[in-house]
Amino acid sequence: MNSYALLSGIGLGLLIITRFNQQRYQQKPRFYPLLLATFPLYYWVFAIWSGNLQVLLQEVIVGSLFLLFVAVVMKARETKQLLLLSIGFIAHGVYDMLHHRIHAQSAAPVWWPEFCGVIDVIIGLYVFKLAYQQDANAQS
Repeated sequence: MNSYALLSGIGLGLLIITRFNQQRYQQKPRFYPLLLATFPLYYWVFAIWSGNLQVLLQEVIVGSLFLLFVAVVMKARETKQLLLLSIGFIAHGVYDMLHHRIHAQSAAPVWWPEFCGVIDVIIGLYVFKLAYQQDANAQS
């Protein structure tokens, strides 16, 4: 495990959440799905950079599943969007952590799973908190 990547990811994840709060992104319902939709693009860039078409194909297939998930989330009722998004962010974090084990060939840097995975999980937990607060506010 790369401790520096993990600590950097924690710091950046907390910085992103701080910026979210400053910009009031929690009040912009399209922001979170669009953010989640960008995550597969990093793997596509890594695969293009490597020049390995087989790696690119496998990343496009998996990434397309996340994009399909985002499309479903955007069609979901507003009350369920944040909960689904939190699941999507955390699922992508788990995917990051398992990426090198799932794919025999990977173009992602070896430090990427810890770095990006922890950012995804931190954002996912934050979005889950927002979903919980939204639900509590709706019931009162």
